[in-house]
Amino acid sequence: MTNYSVDKPTYAFTSSTTEFDDALMKRGTVSLEDAIMAKGATREEAQRLAHQKRNAKANVGATVDVTTNNNDKKDLSDRESDNDSDFEDDSDDDDDFMQQYRQQRLAQLKQEYKNNNTQSDSSKAKKRHFGQVLPIQRPEWTREVNEDSQDGTFVVVTLLSTSHHDITAPIHRSIGVLASQCPSIKFVSIPSTSAIEDWPDGNLPAVFVYRHGKMIQELIQIPQAVCISPLKLLQTLRKGNGGVQFTSTEMQQVRDFTAKLEEEQQQTPTTSRSQVQLLRRRRIWDEDDEEDDDEVM
Repeated sequence: MTNYSVDKPTYAFTSSTTEFDDALMKRGTVSLEDAIMAKGATREEAQRLAHQKRNAKANVGATVDVTTNNNDKKDLSDRESDNDSDFEDDSDDDDDFMQQYRQQRLAQLKQEYKNNNTQSDSSKAKKRHFGQVLPIQRPEWTREVNEDSQDGTFVVVTLLSTSHHDITAPIHRSIGVLASQCPSIKFVSIPSTSAIEDWPDGNLPAVFVYRHGKMIQELIQIPQAVCISPLKLLQTLRKGNGGVQFTSTEMQQVRDFTAKLEEEQQQTPTTSRSQVQLLRRRRIWDEDDEEDDDEVM
């Protein structure tokens, strides 16, 4: 369908028109100037070309010597009869054309409405800012997870163990890093048994991702090698059809933070298991020596 917007013309401008342009001009929907402007011409250029085209048609008409024989009334009557027949055919064509035009226009309006709504949802999600992990309980789930993800925001839910904290402590720390570095994503945490009654610790660590009010991703028994690294956890959350959409800036911030964290861990001296045992023995010996000194006194 021809676009008659001056900002986004469909074709390179010319004074020639298509059959569709001619049909619209015949019904007074657009002018010859509008049809030329739709092809890229400025208003002044369109007016100049339209003027030239009208003059050319007038000159051609002037060179044709049309004579009418007043005595040939039969021929004139036949022509009028033919014109009436043509008019009836044109009327049928007009109805078909206008119906087609309405359908095309309605489809165009529906597509524009859909595009505007998609952009609106996207802009709403981008404007929101979080920055930290929000602890919640079961009564708050609907409001903080389902309803708060309706506008397209990604909500990441982390289940925490209530009895074996060492199972979920690493992922809780990494989720905290992601929350601080990825403020466009909402992160919440909830005790596993509060979220789902009788949830076994064997299924932890676990993460659920929600968007538009529905769960789009479920991660169960996440490996500890992933949990201890914010970057690996981010990469895991991005995978699959329901992957979380982090911005490029957020991903780079997580990369930088993880690299810095690994560098600090390498620089920090580690204590081997044998060294720990030796230190424990020395502490026991020191305590025994103190008891002996007390007995002597």
